Amino acid sequence: MQRFAPIEDLFKGRHFDGQIIILCVAWYTSFKLSLRDLVIMMADRGISVTHTTILLRWVQHYLPEFEKRWWRYARPVGGSWRMDETYIKVHGEWVYLYRAVDKAGQTVDFFLSQNRDVNAAKSFLRSATKNTRVPTKITLDTYAASHRAVREMKEDGELPRRVKVHSSQYLNNLAEQNHRRVKQRIRPMLGFKQFDNAAVTISGIELAEKIKKGQYKTGKLGGRKATISELWNAALAAEPIAVHSAKQSPTDLLAGMSLHRALGAVLRIKRRVSMLGNWRKEDSSQSLLTLPTMVKAWANRASWRTLTSERKISAG
Repeated sequence: MQRFAPIEDLFKGRHFDGQIIILCVAWYTSFKLSLRDLVIMMADRGISVTHTTILLRWVQHYLPEFEKRWWRYARPVGGSWRMDETYIKVHGEWVYLYRAVDKAGQTVDFFLSQNRDVNAAKSFLRSATKNTRVPTKITLDTYAASHRAVREMKEDGELPRRVKVHSSQYLNNLAEQNHRRVKQRIRPMLGFKQFDNAAVTISGIELAEKIKKGQYKTGKLGGRKATISELWNAALAAEPIAVHSAKQSPTDLLAGMSLHRALGAVLRIKRRVSMLGNWRKEDSSQSLLTLPTMVKAWANRASWRTLTSERKISAG
């Protein structure tokens, strides 16, 4: 689990308070506002800031870090993907924005490319499978390069052969309609000047759209009742989610599971105990088969196999 520095350390040496920076970045990526609009809104609150400070020093600098911190609370996406590409302008030239959503309309991933070809489609699919999961079905448009990219990745083993590929305009309308959320937000920005800056800004827009769609677990961060500033502050300042370690007690291991999983664990342990009870009682190592040992061994399947193999050897 990646460790993050305290949120206060990110804003050391900044002229403005960290809460102001977070609020401006959240507003800029979430709403149809230009940089001049944000300058006026901050001036009404008694804060004098320039548009270049918001874009170059705040948005471009902090969005990658904010995205990493939000990723801790991401929900899994579905396995049925709708993949499509659209156009945006960067420095007066058209570039291609590859995007994918699942069948529920949840955003899977995006990729900004200067070309629309096989290599661009492969790069997008590699990024999407690395950041989320391997799809079970991909719905594409009729563009031949995307179909060829999927076919070659399956031949090279980068995608499982069981992945199904469809071409349906009706099913792909979901992805095409989803492009509007991003393009409507880009329109007030009046275009991008640099390719790298465009990629960072679009990642922030996609992040804000995921939050609106409920793709992050925000229940412990305030939920629907929290304002946008409260939600962002809680997500960025929260400690990383705890991971169960091998040193935890059996009670802690069971407490960290859902009710369904905990009951299943107890039933499995009882079956293992009854099975191990048929071995020789005079075995000196039999005294080690206590409930805590069984719980810890079951939580780690490798330890369980080692434990049972040792008992079988000693019993034989």
